[in-house]
Order: sequence, then structure tokens, then C-alpha cells
Amino acid sequence: MSDIVVSFVLENLKNLLIYEANLFLGVKEQVDLLKDDLGFMISFLKDSEGKQNEDYTAKEVISQIRDATFEAEDVISMYMAQVIKQRRRNLLQKLFHSFGHATMLHDVASETTRIKNKIDNIYANKSRFGIEAGSLSHLGEDEERLPVQCRRDVEEVDMVGFDNDTTTLVHQLTDGSLQLEVTSIIGMGGVGKTTLARKIYNNSRIKNHFDCCAWVIVSQQYKTHRLLLDMMKCFMSLSDEIFKKSDEELKHKLRDNLKGRRYFVVMDDVWKPEVWDEIKAAFPDESNGSRLLITSLEKAVATHASPTPPYFLPFLDEEASWELFCKKVFRGEKCPSYLESLGRQLAESCKGLPLSIVVLGGVISSNSVKYLKWILKNFRFIRVLSVEKCSISSSIIPNGIKELIFLRYLGLSSSDDDPVVIKSIPSSICKLLYLEIIHIRGIVEKPLPKSIWMMKQLRHLNVTERMELSNPWSWTTKLLGDDDDHALSNLQVLSNLFVGPTTELLFTKSSLFPNRRKLHLSGDYRQYSELSKILASLQGSNNSQNLKTLKLGNLRFGQALYLFPSVLTKITIIECPLDSDHFKILGKLPNLRIPKINDPRIPDNLGMLSVMAGEFPQFEVFQMIHFGLQRWEMEMNAMPNLQRLIIKRCPYLRNLPRQLWSLTHLRLVEVYHCLSLRIRGLNIKAGCKVIIS
Repeated sequence: MSDIVVSFVLENLKNLLIYEANLFLGVKEQVDLLKDDLGFMISFLKDSEGKQNEDYTAKEVISQIRDATFEAEDVISMYMAQVIKQRRRNLLQKLFHSFGHATMLHDVASETTRIKNKIDNIYANKSRFGIEAGSLSHLGEDEERLPVQCRRDVEEVDMVGFDNDTTTLVHQLTDGSLQLEVTSIIGMGGVGKTTLARKIYNNSRIKNHFDCCAWVIVSQQYKTHRLLLDMMKCFMSLSDEIFKKSDEELKHKLRDNLKGRRYFVVMDDVWKPEVWDEIKAAFPDESNGSRLLITSLEKAVATHASPTPPYFLPFLDEEASWELFCKKVFRGEKCPSYLESLGRQLAESCKGLPLSIVVLGGVISSNSVKYLKWILKNFRFIRVLSVEKCSISSSIIPNGIKELIFLRYLGLSSSDDDPVVIKSIPSSICKLLYLEIIHIRGIVEKPLPKSIWMMKQLRHLNVTERMELSNPWSWTTKLLGDDDDHALSNLQVLSNLFVGPTTELLFTKSSLFPNRRKLHLSGDYRQYSELSKILASLQGSNNSQNLKTLKLGNLRFGQALYLFPSVLTKITIIECPLDSDHFKILGKLPNLRIPKINDPRIPDNLGMLSVMAGEFPQFEVFQMIHFGLQRWEMEMNAMPNLQRLIIKRCPYLRNLPRQLWSLTHLRLVEVYHCLSLRIRGLNIKAGCKVIIS
């Protein structure tokens, strides 16, 4: 982990030079030289990983490099803060502060030169004492895995918590169906998926239950041929000839080897759903209880590989976070009392992410007091701000948020399950040039400021209850033309936008959201129901191919469903009036894989849902919640790709269609709180699990 701090500094420098090159007029040459030096420094630190424990001289060089990077970070951060302040001033203020600004530029140039001289001296000493970077004896495939493996080693050494999670998953893997099952652990990066999987893999009950076990790391840049060979290494000795075989030959070889054996395979760090498609033929299902365990960031990986619900890994709680932090920083020693309050704040700032705690602890472990002070000094340069205990009623985001110039993520929520109410978002938010994600768990009462249209870098705008956007054309006559400079050109996720006349106007100019990938619209169908014009704009847009996920709440469709973009793969409909015609239209969407329909306003005369042959051709997961249906009928060859069915709180539904159980891909049916539904006596096909609560 010795290169973490240098990487942090390089990230700042690259952002400055790419996005804010005009800020460095007068000192850019010195900053470029410093950046080049830091590039060599990070290479040296990577090469020296693992050697420093043996070589005290190399250890001293690495310590001096760390100190230099901290000093460089201070200079760059302070410089950027001052220059952004200068840029925000009007002409008179700039003239008034011109002498101070010039002095600051001179100081930055001097400090940058001083740090560069210090780095030159470090490398001169390195050469004088014959210090070389660490050995690069592990070349080829092993070298490609080094960054991933370093993270794996850190997680495995610092196992804290996960006892309950381990017990639950070990029980799930060793009990239950004899059919081959794929279980997935899903969670964000650093939450401890690999740590948990390793604890499961090494569990004595797992070792005793399965005949053979394998652990493979997939990673983002995987190769199917290499992945198959890695698995085979765990089960058999490999001859030179095996390495020359094709992927299909390797699959057959592995499959033949696993026949007659109860096997357990862990596939760690899977990024793409198609990984499963490329290797599943290698795993025989002989009804002997064999299991596969996948870890991934993406829920889509889990649902694609198996209908078995994934295991979502929670964050560490406060005490477990503190335990891990102390273990890494103080190496088993007790935390000094005068550092405990500060240390707990730092551990809590990692939000329960084990990898974040380990990285932070590794950075400050060699000199606790020095690095803790450095972190406090640079707190105003934070990139992530998540406020989780806002007052529920009428909270206000202060105008001073503009001072957090490096902020990339802003999150606001209350301390309980109730949504926070934000009166307004200040227009100064547009001054946050790096802010990419806004996530508010609640309501924004007033329309978002018109300055929001200036935030080209914004990628996610997510308000869980309700928000409205201002009309950009009323802000400046410049937007009356075809100038799209103020479009949210990088916005991918727009969530809970309230539908009204202004919203309709915004969507008539589809270029305002050219890269939208997920869209959530909500409203009040009793007051405003004009959804057809919005859907028509989505259908007719040149950018409609980007929109994959659509969520609609409390809206009236009329005939607008005919306008749904054909590229949609997921639709969620909540509390919207639906009739039989609407279901027919949904059934004709060629790419729709996951429809979720919750509490539809179904008319009294719709007592039966009828699905005809060929309808819903790509459905994989179908979720019905709080339906008023009494009967459901379907023809053969309807919903041919359905894998998972979820029915909740449908008190009048009396039957499930017999044809449902003949579907080839159906693996899981979940029924909750459906008092009238009769399932006993049905001919449920082998391989399909039914859960009734």
C-alpha cells in the first residue's frame, strides 16, 4: 500500500493540468516537472513493494518519498484553493487582490522548486547508496495480477467481523437443494466481499462437505482461456499439451474431471454477466449439491448467473470499524487515550468500508500523530461528503458549500427512515467544478437552481422522493437558440423528477439529457397526466438508444404506453392506473427483461391477467406487488425466458397458470402474503425452487 499517497497527489495534479490548465499560467512548467518526478516515484514504490521490510536503507528512501508527496499535496491544494477564489472575484476585486495573487504565484513556484530539489536529492542518495527497486522476478501472468492480489492480501490479513455472514452463507452452501446452485455476494468496492468469501472458502465445514475446491480471480480484464486453466490447476496436474487446447476443449476436460465429484468453486471479482455464459458449460450438474460462489460489484452479474437471491454484504458497524482501524494503525497495541476521539472520527469517516479503513490505517500507521495532523489539515479538500443525520424538517444546504472545491459526491439523509426535507439547493453549488453525484434521501421543496444547467460534469442527480428542475430558457436568451452549452451532457441517472408543465417543456429539447441511462419520473395522476409528450420525446430522440431503465410513479398513461422506447430493458411502474391494454403493450416491448409493477390502480373490471403466446419475449424477472387480480392465465410459449417470479401482497389472486411450470428457464418463484393463492398439488418442475411466506 506504499503508493497510495503518491497516487492521491498524482490524481490532483492530473485533474489540475487537464481540467484547470489555465489556473497554472506562470507556474505550469514547475508543476509539470513535479508531476514527472512523482511518476517515477510511484513506479519506484510499486517496484519496491515487499522489499522494504528487508532493506533499511530502502525503507528510509521510501519514508522520504512519502514526506515529499505530503508536502507536494499541501502546495497544490492550497494553490488551487487560492486560484479558484481569485477566479470567482469580480474585476474590481481581482485588481484589489492582484498583488497578493502575484505573491502567491511566486510562493508556489518557490515551493515547487524546493520540493523538486528535495526529490532530486532523494534520488541522488538512492544512486549513491546503490538502492534499486524491488525484484521483478514474477513476470507475465503473475505480474498482471499484482494490483488485484495486493488488495486481496490486505483483506485476508485484516479479517474483522463477518462471523454471522459466514455462518449464514456456509449453511446455504452446504444445505438445501441437490441441484447445482450459484450463490453471489454483492457489495460496493472495499466492503469486504473477498474477505468474506475467503473465510467461507477456508471454513472447515466447507472443506469437509465438498470433495474438491477451487478459488479463481476473474477481474475486469479477464481471459476465458486463462480462467479455465486457473480452475483446472486446482483440480488436476496440467501437462504442457493442455495449455495449447482451445477454450471448448478446456471446458470439456474440466467438465469430465468434475463428474462424480461434489465441487465448490469461488469466482472472485466478477465484473461482467457474460463471464458466466462463457464458462458455465464446464460445470456438470449431477444433483450432488455442488456449488459456485461469485463475488461482484454488480447485481446484474448475480441475477444473470442464477435465480438464487444474491447476498448483499452490509458495511461494518461502528465498533467493528474501530477494531479494524486500531488493528492496522497500532499493530495490536492499545490506542493512546489522547488519539482515541480523533481516531474514531477517522474510522467512522470510512463509512464501514473495510478496504478504506485498511488503506487509511496503512497510510498513518508509520507515524500516527504526524499523519493524523496532516489529514485534519486537508479536511477541507474532501471529495466525499455524506451527512446522515440531517434534521428531517426543512433542512437547508448552506451557501458555504462552494468552499469544498474538490467535492465529487454530496449525500444527505436523516437519521431514521423518514425522508429529509430540503427547502432549497443554493445556486453556489454550480461552483463545485468536480461534483459528479448528488444523492438526497428525501424531498427538495423548491425547483433546483438554474445554475444546475452549468454543471456539465454532473453524472447522477438522485432525489428519492421529489424534485423539480428550473426552466433553463427563462434564465438567459442564449438558450433560446440551438446552443447546448448548458445541457447536462454527462448526466446518466436522473431520479424522481416531478412531472409538470416545466418537465414536459424540458423533454421537448432532448439534447438537454443526451446520455441519460436511467430515468425516474413521478407525479400526481389526479392533477397532471400529460405523459404522452414526454414519452414521445424519448421515443423520437437521437439519444433514445442510451435509455435502458425507466421508472414511473403515480402517473396516468392513457395511450402513452405505445410510445415506450423499444430499447428499454427494465421498467418499474408504481401506483399508476393500468388496464389490460397496457399489459398487452408492455408484452410487445422486444428488449424488456425486468418489469416491476407495484400497486397498480387496476379498474374493478380487470379481474384476470391473460398472457398470449409470444408476449413478453425477453422477460427474465417479473415482479407483481399489491395487485388486485383474481386470475392469471397464460398460453404456451408466453414469457419463454422467465427465470424468476415474485408475487407480494396479492390477496385476491387464486391461481398461478399451469403453463408457468413448463417454462424451461424458470428457477425461482417467491410468494409473500397471498392468502387466496393455491399452490399445493401443482406439478412443479424439477430445478424450480418455490418460496412461500
